[in-house]
Amino acid sequence: MTFTSSIEEINQTRRLIKITAPLEIVNQAYQEAVTSVREKADIKGFRKGKVPEQVVRKFLQEDILKKAVNEVMNNGYNAILKTLDLQIVSKPEANPESPFEENKNFDFSILVDINPVIEMQNYKDIEIKLDEKWNVPNFDKMVDDEIDRFAVYRSTVQTLESEEDTVQLNDAAVLSTLYFIDGQENAVKTLMDDIYYVAPKPIYLPELQEHLLNAKIGETKTVSVKFQSDNSDKNLADKNGSVRFTITKIQRLLKPTIDDSFAEKIGYKNIEEARFAILQSVQTRFENEKLDACFEQFSTHLLNQNQFEVAESLVESTQQKMENQYKQEKNKEKPSAEKIREEALKQVKTIIAFGHIARQENIQVSEQEMIHEMTQFKKENNVDLHTLFKKQGRVLLDEFKGRVIIDKVLKRLYELAQVSYASSES
Repeated sequence: MTFTSSIEEINQTRRLIKITAPLEIVNQAYQEAVTSVREKADIKGFRKGKVPEQVVRKFLQEDILKKAVNEVMNNGYNAILKTLDLQIVSKPEANPESPFEENKNFDFSILVDINPVIEMQNYKDIEIKLDEKWNVPNFDKMVDDEIDRFAVYRSTVQTLESEEDTVQLNDAAVLSTLYFIDGQENAVKTLMDDIYYVAPKPIYLPELQEHLLNAKIGETKTVSVKFQSDNSDKNLADKNGSVRFTITKIQRLLKPTIDDSFAEKIGYKNIEEARFAILQSVQTRFENEKLDACFEQFSTHLLNQNQFEVAESLVESTQQKMENQYKQEKNKEKPSAEKIREEALKQVKTIIAFGHIARQENIQVSEQEMIHEMTQFKKENNVDLHTLFKKQGRVLLDEFKGRVIIDKVLKRLYELAQVSYASSES
């Protein structure tokens, strides 16, 4: 009394699983459906749950059939799935192929998308070209920068208002500002407490930087500028103009002294322990970012060297996620639907290629690696994993496993690659 099946290949990525349920399974499922429906049956003239079986069979036939058919198809699919060597990547689409009747076999089919088994070629000795900055990292400077970032978070702000005070790097200059567009005499925009951060690498109106550095409170200057295309004021966006500003005051960060006392405040026993822990962190981050810098080159090479089809359902779902992401990033220009589909197809193919390499290289994911990945995800996104698991269940576990596999394959490809470095200026 078991299900029997056969598989029809629709195309390289789609299979039709044909299943037959023997009459013994059909009869059992039908009787269980009758019992279940009867327990909840509410028919006039009878007490709830006490309706005679023959009445239930006569008046609630549709409910019985629906419950019995779903039960048989679910059980049949799960039973056959254990015997198949298929990596299914879509939700199963089940359809009856014969009437569901007592004392008769029942035929049904399940349509699924799969990842076909592919032997990836030419993934060893890939030539990778990286910027020289990835060859000789300055970890001491990275540690200093990270400690400085901690210090900034714990700084106090001193407001300077004396006419003898001058603007220095990392100050916030408070300005009374008039914005002009070339050819217009009247200011397009006026701000009384406009704050400009004098950063090592200015982003907003970098032309102002050199005129602000060492300028005194009370000074007034006019600077020609090119307003950026993403300016929040549409009247200024992507136009040539000028800025006339007067420095009204300076806000200066007073950083704490970097010593053992400071180290204790950021969670370490002393400054030596802090530097050692931060060094490990920046080294790990550097290696991960270095691998990320290789990712596009690995992807392009693998897809050029290996031609294979992928399930359309995977491409469609990935494309939908990308489109939703672009909608959330309102300041980012959305590409055409054709371009998004092209990106989605490449992403899906790359992930599948990495999966096949993992199989060929016998790359496994340990329980400890899964726990680490989930812990990092929780820390970086500040989310409750228990809530996510309730919503997504197995899908979330597969996603975490996929992330770990991609990271491990990326490291393996890098180990096998021929890496060269060159200055970005060359």
